[in-house]
Amino acid sequence: AERNLPLSIMITLIIVTTLYVAAAIALVGMQNYEEISPESGFPEAFKANGVEWASQLTAFGEVFTLP
Repeated sequence: AERNLPLSIMITLIIVTTLYVAAAIALVGMQNYEEISPESGFPEAFKANGVEWASQLTAFGEVFTLP
């Protein structure tokens, strides 16, 4: 039981890091890194690519998940 907590933390960190890197690669794949908005990266990238519904969805998500 004492070893399960550190193992769970490591697995969680690996999963979160993998998802973060995948999201960063997807964002750079949608838009040149010099053009990415520091305030609203995904919504602006979706809007620049003409995917308005995804832009609105990610903007909505940012409002509720970011401090």
